[in-house]
Amino acid sequence: MIKEQCPSNEANGFNVRLSCDPLNVRLGRCRSSVKPYVPSQIFVIEKYNDFAFSDYARVGRSLILYEVGNREEAIAEMEDVSISLKGYPEVHAALAAALYADKHAPLLAENQFTIATLLDPHYTDLSYVKKTKHWPPSLVSSLYHFITLS
Repeated sequence: MIKEQCPSNEANGFNVRLSCDPLNVRLGRCRSSVKPYVPSQIFVIEKYNDFAFSDYARVGRSLILYEVGNREEAIAEMEDVSISLKGYPEVHAALAAALYADKHAPLLAENQFTIATLLDPHYTDLSYVKKTKHWPPSLVSSLYHFITLS
């Protein structure tokens, strides 16, 4: 597991709690442990940035940032990753939800959501993103508001 390969606390000054795995973080079960998890995402992104999985770590990091309230940074990260991972529907769907709910940009959100649903129509189903993709509650709520146009 990546968290166990992270640098030690003393060397880098951050606290990675091994008791809270990424799935629980994305489910919103470990709000107090979310911020310590972000450095492990950064570790993967910086150490392995030439590998494709670092972009997927960036997607996970952006979802975590969105949940803890760093919405501007999360949206910027999603926009950047959506370019490098063109064709990865999760980032396009997440970006659509965030753009609609936080930036009040329905046209941009619609464009991103069209890309996502053309690639994978499951993103129209809230239970799919909640139970299968394990999105954080705030992003699921944003997607709900986008889908219902509320």
